Amino acid sequence: MKKLILLLLFLVSVCLPSRISANVDVRIEVDRNVEGKTNTQLSNQFVNLELDDPDFSFNVEEGEDITSWFTNIPEGFAAVAEEVDNEFIKVSFTGQTSEAKDEVILVTVPSGKISYMGSVIEGQLSNDPDSEDSRYIITEQEIRAYYNQPSTISGYVGEQLEIQYVYIKLENDTFRETIIDSILSTYNGLTATVIDYDTDNIAKVEYTGIPLQEDDSLIHSILKNEHLNISENDLTVPDREDVRFDIRKRSITPDQPDQDDPEPTYTIPYTGIE
Repeated sequence: MKKLILLLLFLVSVCLPSRISANVDVRIEVDRNVEGKTNTQLSNQFVNLELDDPDFSFNVEEGEDITSWFTNIPEGFAAVAEEVDNEFIKVSFTGQTSEAKDEVILVTVPSGKISYMGSVIEGQLSNDPDSEDSRYIITEQEIRAYYNQPSTISGYVGEQLEIQYVYIKLENDTFRETIIDSILSTYNGLTATVIDYDTDNIAKVEYTGIPLQEDDSLIHSILKNEHLNISENDLTVPDREDVRFDIRKRSITPDQPDQDDPEPTYTIPYTGIE
């Protein structure tokens, strides 16, 4: 019985991979950049990880999440082992971040994720932090707003304005629902209120009120950051020559005689005095 137990222990030890707890002479190399814009989904971005000795291999499954290997990865990104072939891994990157970054990609492979000749290696392995081969190059994506089409707000001084609209397009950000019914401005007796926005991030701004004086100036608009999902600052909509006011005084014309009436005649009064 004792011999049988020893035999079973021997077979188990042969089947299990051995582990090496020693410094090994192998380097990990990183190839390619991860490039993109802030607040924008990454598109077709990947890097290659490779051990410089074919006697070493990665202990990773295809589809495994290895985000934690990338120690300075921008917040919001994820890294997955898309392809694994012994000493080579193709890593795909997905996600989006609000963090602009231009840094060397730093990688630390955890203990137990590399083998040498079938034996698992204890200890971490990192790439050279001074390497310039691979970088995160994430640049700021400009968030901007602009008038989407020509608009003229027309009316007369002292008269109720017919309801009219201005349209503002938002790029690289989205509106919060709080934008609805928010007032963009009150000017010259007129109030500009956002009444709706669509899936293309175009806000519909309604103008109402009674103009106080004549005006043909350009329309000025500011979107408050509290109504935007990404921007940390208010957005000024650039003036546009064909987005303006046209407020006039109504002309007053004297009554004209009816053309069908005869010319009036006048009689000199008779006083009896010669």
